[in-house]
Amino acid sequence: MAWEFAATNEPDYHSFIAFYGEFLVLKFVLMLTLAVSALPTFAARSITAEQLEQLLIAVHDRPDKQVAQKLTEVHLTERLSPARLARCEAQIIGSKSRQQLIVLADAAAFFDLPAAEIPATTAPSFTDQKQIIKLIVNYVGKTVHLLPDLSATRVTTSYTDSPPVYTKTGIASIDRYIPLYELGPMRILSTSSATVLYRDGREIVDSGGKASKPDPNANWMDTTGEFSSILITVVVDAAQGKFSWSHWEQGSAGPLAIFRYLVPEEKSHYLVTYNVNGNLVLKRLSGYHGKITVDPESGAILRMTLETDLKPDDPIIHSGMLVEYGPVEIGGKTYTCLVKSVSILQQRKTLYTILNDVSFERYHLFRAETRILTEDH
Repeated sequence: MAWEFAATNEPDYHSFIAFYGEFLVLKFVLMLTLAVSALPTFAARSITAEQLEQLLIAVHDRPDKQVAQKLTEVHLTERLSPARLARCEAQIIGSKSRQQLIVLADAAAFFDLPAAEIPATTAPSFTDQKQIIKLIVNYVGKTVHLLPDLSATRVTTSYTDSPPVYTKTGIASIDRYIPLYELGPMRILSTSSATVLYRDGREIVDSGGKASKPDPNANWMDTTGEFSSILITVVVDAAQGKFSWSHWEQGSAGPLAIFRYLVPEEKSHYLVTYNVNGNLVLKRLSGYHGKITVDPESGAILRMTLETDLKPDDPIIHSGMLVEYGPVEIGGKTYTCLVKSVSILQQRKTLYTILNDVSFERYHLFRAETRILTEDH
């Protein structure tokens, strides 16, 4: 699947969109094989974030395989806060259970935090909301050229609900979104790492990274554009759609402002392209919705979710993306950089889901060095 951006005519955004428009391209690629076995659905037990933490404490001393099995039998109804996720990770001692914890957390990444963790703080006044939105616009307008030329390592782990054996039988026809917790345990589909270069506002992925794809016939999904393109696209489109206050959340350094947005298809600049075995089966603009988490003092976007609003006859039932940004020290200075993304996609006719967990690590300044030698040397 590929998402492409086109410039908007919104006056408040025109100056920086016109300047950066050529850079704003989102790509989301899914290559599919036609022979995929279907899994019967099942219902996992619903638990809260607190119950998950208590479960991990209770099974802390058990073998890794047993803990992993316990985690496949449950699903979260709430998002894990960074602090709670860290406490849960501290109870994990094996790789299999750690993988299942990642899947649980990622599958719930589009949910709200537990109600007890959402401050009962009064919503800001309309004037204050407008001021925060103005800060968001200023931040997004400058974010491309505020970042230095840099490089980072992108580590991607893909999970799928499909069985490891692919046959031409057992194709399941479905016409609704199947939540991850109905699909059975998710297994690792592939792992890969690549170097991402960010130069002059452009994101370039070095395909020479290490990759592990255990099944050459398996489906795979790839995303790019998370550094800044997705931020500008959503902010521009949301300005012409619906943008409203949601709630406060408590961040590590202070309160965070959460806004909802809804972009109808007629206002969207998200071009969805879907390929099956190299054949184009879908290409059109799609509406989408989500939430934006903002530092109210600076307007810096720290977290954003995006879920497409697809039509009943589209070959894709559900797709979503989460991006998280945080402080990263590069060359002795601290910048707000991309640290994590999660992507989920489910196709319609064949019961098949892919979840990508992506981390961005080892940031470095990208410098060109020149050394001049004299004749004496």
